[in-house]
Amino acid sequence: MGRSVDPFTLALVEKSVSVAQIAITFACMSDEPDKLDAVAVHGLSQGMYQEGSLFDHAVGMGRRYQCPIWVVGGDGRATSGSTPQSAWIGSDALVQELVSHGASRGDLIVMDPITNSKEEALAIVRKAEEHRFENVGSVSVAYHGGRMFPYLVAAMKEVRYWIDYRMLLPKATNWWAPILGSQGVKMATCFESAMTDALKIEDHIRRGFAATFQEVFFYFKNRKEIVETPNWDFPGSD
Repeated sequence: MGRSVDPFTLALVEKSVSVAQIAITFACMSDEPDKLDAVAVHGLSQGMYQEGSLFDHAVGMGRRYQCPIWVVGGDGRATSGSTPQSAWIGSDALVQELVSHGASRGDLIVMDPITNSKEEALAIVRKAEEHRFENVGSVSVAYHGGRMFPYLVAAMKEVRYWIDYRMLLPKATNWWAPILGSQGVKMATCFESAMTDALKIEDHIRRGFAATFQEVFFYFKNRKEIVETPNWDFPGSD
């Protein structure tokens, strides 16, 4: 990749949606929970797990909060393109990795296979509702906060069940490490992936698949009260 950053990616930094996504990422970096009922491990490309030591981190979070680990993975196929195992490594592989890093198989709960972030969010909220859990955190790289919160807030609105949701970030994320993008299409860095993600999220907000950034920041500010009430009183909502 040399010393350059893709000019298209740099141009995206100027867009308001990118600024909002970066702001969510910064908010997530100091978003440590007091308690957790479950830790979710997401489907990612292999490089992301390695760069953030995410398997060790997930096992550590499960032990720290004495809670189960939810495996929110796909079936090992890329959600776009045709290269098997090129993107999300699949639930079976996630279980093997977590066990090899010290997790007890009995502490792992495998979700039904999913293929995109909207499905991930709905699966997490429905599983929380099933167990009447109120505190759930996701282990992932730093920039995924900007992706997951718009989908999680939309999922909570759809299911009408509210949780105190947190991102459980590793101590460090190498923003410039080359990784295979989550769609198995091309090599990119976390920074480049975050910027291109912003365009997809902007489109999904327009189409109603994801919550607006105004709703996300309202949720951030009032998260505990929304869960305790539970009442979604975002201005202008039904």
